[in-house]
Amino acid sequence: DLKLEEKELRSLISLSKGDVFSRSKMVDSKDLLKRRLGNEGYAFANVKVMPELNDERQEVDLTYFVEPGKKVYVRRINFIGNYKTNDDVLRREMRLMEGGELSNSKLQRSKIRLQRLPYVEEVVVDKDPVPGTQDLIDVNISIKERLAGSFNIGAGFSQNQGFVFNLGVTMDNLNGSGEKLSLNFNNDQANTIYNASFTDPYYTIDGISRTFAFSFRERNTVNLNIVNYLQNTATVNLFYGIPLSEFNRLRVGVGLDRTEIIPGTTFTITEDVTRFIEENESGLVDSVTMLTSFTHDTRNRTVFANSGSSQSVILDFTSPGSDLEYYKVTYRNKFYFSITDNLTSLLRTDLAYGDAYGSTQLYPFYKRFFAGGLRTVRGYDSNSLGPRPVTSEGVLSNPIGGDIRTVLSAELIFPVPFMEKSPSSVRLSVFYDIGNVFLSDELLLRDDDGKTIAGGIVPGTGGFDADQLRSSVGISFVWLAPVGPLKFSFARPINDQPGDRIQAFQFSIGQFF
Repeated sequence: DLKLEEKELRSLISLSKGDVFSRSKMVDSKDLLKRRLGNEGYAFANVKVMPELNDERQEVDLTYFVEPGKKVYVRRINFIGNYKTNDDVLRREMRLMEGGELSNSKLQRSKIRLQRLPYVEEVVVDKDPVPGTQDLIDVNISIKERLAGSFNIGAGFSQNQGFVFNLGVTMDNLNGSGEKLSLNFNNDQANTIYNASFTDPYYTIDGISRTFAFSFRERNTVNLNIVNYLQNTATVNLFYGIPLSEFNRLRVGVGLDRTEIIPGTTFTITEDVTRFIEENESGLVDSVTMLTSFTHDTRNRTVFANSGSSQSVILDFTSPGSDLEYYKVTYRNKFYFSITDNLTSLLRTDLAYGDAYGSTQLYPFYKRFFAGGLRTVRGYDSNSLGPRPVTSEGVLSNPIGGDIRTVLSAELIFPVPFMEKSPSSVRLSVFYDIGNVFLSDELLLRDDDGKTIAGGIVPGTGGFDADQLRSSVGISFVWLAPVGPLKFSFARPINDQPGDRIQAFQFSIGQFF
C-alpha cells in the first residue's frame, strides 16, 4: 500500500525513460518521495532504490521500493531555553498540534515562524520517538533568545543627518507576552522626533494584530539637502494586521495628521510652493489619513534572510474632506535566491507614485519622494537626486523631490573572507543600484519674491525620463553591533551628470536604517 497515488509519486522522480543516468537525480528523487510521505504523517517512511545495470544495452533500470510504515502522531511539543518568553507565545506559532499527525512541511514552517520572531535568535528542532511505541514522537524545540528589551541612550554620526542622539525604551517581548512597547526620542541636525507605539501581535486568537502609534516631528529640510522649509507634524494612528493565509497579510489603519509648514526665505521657490502658501495662509493642514497594505512574505528570516521573498503594495491616502486630498501608492519587493550555501543574490525594487484628487490640485510638496544615499542609490549624496531648480544666477539649488520614485537594486551577498564561519551579525555584498525621482507636471521657476523667471521650467519635471536615471556599483558592509546597526558602503557612480553630488563612501553608525 503506497498510501498515495502512484501517479503522484512517479511525478516526483526526476529521471525519465531515455534520460542520461544521474546518480544525484536518483538520490534527490528518493529524498522527495520520503519528504512527500512525511508531509502526510509517514515520518519514518522507508524508500529504497535498486539500480539494475544492463551492460549490453548500456541502460539501467531503477526500481523504487516504498514502505510508508505507520502514520506518526505528535504526543508532546516541548520548548527548551525560553527563559523569558511565555510558552503560549511560542506555541501559537506552531503549525503542528499535540495529538495531530506529524507533517514535515508543517514542522519546517513552524521552525521558520519561530525564528522570524524578533526576540528569537536560533531554533533547533528534534524529533524523539516515544519508547515502546512505533507511531508517537515528542517534538523538542530548543530556543536561543535574543535580548528582548533595552534602554538606549547613545549617539552616533551619519553623513546625511550629522550628529545623532537617541534616547529610548524598546521592549519587543513585554513581560514575555510577545507584545511590543517602544518609546523613543531622536535628534539630529535636521530632525527632532518623538515616537511612542504599542503592538499586540495577537490582539485576537486568530492572529489579528493591533498597533497604537503617536509621533511628533520637527524638521528643517535645509539640512537634508532639499528645498528649504520648516515642518512640524503630529500624528496619531491605529493599525490592524489581518492574516489572510500563511504568507499573506492585510494591514489597515486610520490616523489624524496635523502639519505646519513654514517656508524658507532665501531660496528660489517653485510654482507649487507658491500656490500652497497662497491657499494655506496659516500653514496648517489637518488630515484624516487612511492606510491599506497587502504583503506576501515567504522569507526564512526578517533580518538577514537568505531565501524567500517579501512583496508589499501600500495605499496611503487622506480621506475626502481633509484640508488636502491626496494619495500615495508604493510597491516594494525583496527577492532572495540561494546560489550556493554561502552565496545569496538579492533583487530589490521600490516604486512609488503620489497624486492629488478631489479639490486639491497638486500633490503636496512636503510629501514628495527623494533619492540618493544608503537607502536608495548609493554613491550619490543623500536626497540629492531628482529635479533641481536653477536660480536667477544660473546656480543649481537643492532638490525639490518628486511624485514618482523608481529604485532598483541587485546584490550578491557573500561570507566574510578568511573566516571559517561568517558571523551571523555581519553581511557583506557587492551591489548595483539604479533609480531617481521625477515630477509629473512641469513647474515654473519663481524668484525670492515669487515672480516667474522668464523661460524658467524646472529641469527634470514633466514625468518619468529613463535618461535621467542614475546608477552605481559598489560594496556594502552591515554589522548588527551591540551599540546599534552599522552600515557602510563604497560606491562608484556609473552615469553621473554635471552638478550631481557624488559621495563615494557613505556610512551610518548608531542609528536604525
